[in-house]
Amino acid sequence: MDYRELLTVALDFATAILLGALVGIEREKRKEEEEDTGHIAGLRTFILLALLGAAAGWLSRTLSTPWILAAALLIVGAVVVAGYFVTARSSRDGKGLTTEIAAVIVFLLGAMIMLGYSALAIGLGVLTAAVLAYKQPLHGFVEKLGWDDVYAGLRLLIATFIALPLLPNEPIDPWGALNPYKLWLLVILISSLSLVGYVLTRLLGPSRGVALTGLTGGLVSSTAVTLSFSRDARDHPQMTNALACGILLAWAVMFVRVPILVAVVNRALLSQLLLPFVVMQSWSLHSQHCFTFARAQSNAAR
Repeated sequence: MDYRELLTVALDFATAILLGALVGIEREKRKEEEEDTGHIAGLRTFILLALLGAAAGWLSRTLSTPWILAAALLIVGAVVVAGYFVTARSSRDGKGLTTEIAAVIVFLLGAMIMLGYSALAIGLGVLTAAVLAYKQPLHGFVEKLGWDDVYAGLRLLIATFIALPLLPNEPIDPWGALNPYKLWLLVILISSLSLVGYVLTRLLGPSRGVALTGLTGGLVSSTAVTLSFSRDARDHPQMTNALACGILLAWAVMFVRVPILVAVVNRALLSQLLLPFVVMQSWSLHSQHCFTFARAQSNAAR
């Protein structure tokens, strides 16, 4: 093994250890805050699990056999299950499987790093730590959801992953204007923006949630944001002012997004578009100031 290969392997092991430490720190802090002695693993255990997964993955890759990794996974799974039953017997309240599943995930992430999937493993490790750390906000969000919200999310998933792939991605009219796939994709985009706006409104409040949706939605399609917010304003009249501000923000983002795209694709065309877009951007900002002033006057009158 030459110097460069040895350095690469060392960096991969260090990455695996850091991922184990990241998840282990969260579990250790959670155990301290909840004063729960029933956790089977803390900081050191998660570091060792990540190191074990990395070692098993490296040996499997070096010796070209998957059985080493499979045997190590079986051993870790058996230890985790045994630890769960031991702590469950001593616990008066019901015990979940969060720490146990996190332990198996950390082991697999360590193996993924050594098998050549470092970027994916790091992303999944950060996501795992975030899911564990945001326990209270996630549970609080679920408590706020009603069955209508769940049904709306399921309908969107059905429309996206079941109905959309079945539609033809080609024009069905003689003029080549009606493409069922693209039309349905626009419907999904509008529905997704509505759902994102609803979620952000629940989490951040009406004003901040709508504003953030308008800014991010404007990066994708300001037209879709306009259609989505207009429909929401009809169903929720009390949010008309906030939704109107969201539409203005989406169109303001569009005035920045289009010149950037033109500069990337065809820079020679940018000089011809720059003046009209500056004028329209100035008009958009003026409209936002006028709307903000009008809303302030309306609130003062109340």
